[in-house]
Amino acid sequence: MDEKKAEITFPRDWEYRIFCENAKFEIAEKAVRSCVAEMGLDGLDLVSGGVSGSGTYRSLRLTVAVASKDEANSLGEAIKKIDGVRFIL
Repeated sequence: MDEKKAEITFPRDWEYRIFCENAKFEIAEKAVRSCVAEMGLDGLDLVSGGVSGSGTYRSLRLTVAVASKDEANSLGEAIKKIDGVRFIL
């Protein structure tokens, strides 16, 4: 059987689900915007999500246009380093 890998074509919109400490949410949100601006990326759409049942965490959904997988990975790595960000998907 001839299997074909799915190919991702670029440029394309890339989505990140970002989970932050609720106490540091506003700082993290501003830092995410700053990361996107510093990388010169277009199509920023940042939407605040829900709060965890315990009130400890809050989510963000970021959609941004990226030109390559390397660019998407670089942005993801930068977001992971932001104070208050616990993890991203």
